[in-house]
Amino acid sequence: MKKNRALPFLIAIYAVVLSLYSILVFSVFSPPRLPVFWISYTATCVSYILSFVLSVLVFVKNISPTNRFLGLPLHQTGFFYAFFQTLASLIFMGVREIPLLVSTLIQIFLLGVTVIGLATVQGARNYIEAVDNTVRSRRETILKMAEQLHWLEMQIENQSVRNNLHRTYEKIRYSDPMSTMQLEALEYQMQTIIQELHASVVSGQWDEVDGKCQELGHLADQRNSMCKLYKGKQ
Repeated sequence: MKKNRALPFLIAIYAVVLSLYSILVFSVFSPPRLPVFWISYTATCVSYILSFVLSVLVFVKNISPTNRFLGLPLHQTGFFYAFFQTLASLIFMGVREIPLLVSTLIQIFLLGVTVIGLATVQGARNYIEAVDNTVRSRRETILKMAEQLHWLEMQIENQSVRNNLHRTYEKIRYSDPMSTMQLEALEYQMQTIIQELHASVVSGQWDEVDGKCQELGHLADQRNSMCKLYKGKQ
């Protein structure tokens, strides 16, 4: 469904559904209308509004429909809540022997389960996004080093030196990507050597390039050993 057509379509659908429901209950259940009627009618209107909002979030605001509650996509959760609330309201309006307190509590329960479930989904979504951002930030250091080395490799025509730098690039590229506070000092040394390596490549000092590659490779090995050590302590 295209974004610019979704909102008018959803408004029309829910307006028709609410109108049909209103016509039905006001036609079938004639006065006097007891408090259970108005409570049920109000609760059903709330369910339609909530279902509409969830549908707008999915189809208009592009909130991923894969966010789920009880295995259901968000908008389907709203559909099912509105369906069961509508069914419950018709039962409570028609069967007047059901105590008002019971019918009210059941409808509050339906709303409460839905709202709490949606809040849980949103909380889980926020947590996952926070973890993803943390992982991404911790990976940036080593990925940036690999990108810098790859760029330097492309600048070298001397095949022997280029092969040496390529081996160093591969070692950095396939090293443990996760960074921690304990590795900051070592990674700073690695970044400093890469800057010096850049200067050596630009000036064509190939002996220095080989030496810096060897030094950087040793630091990469040391970093991988530290990563294993810290992971073993977790």
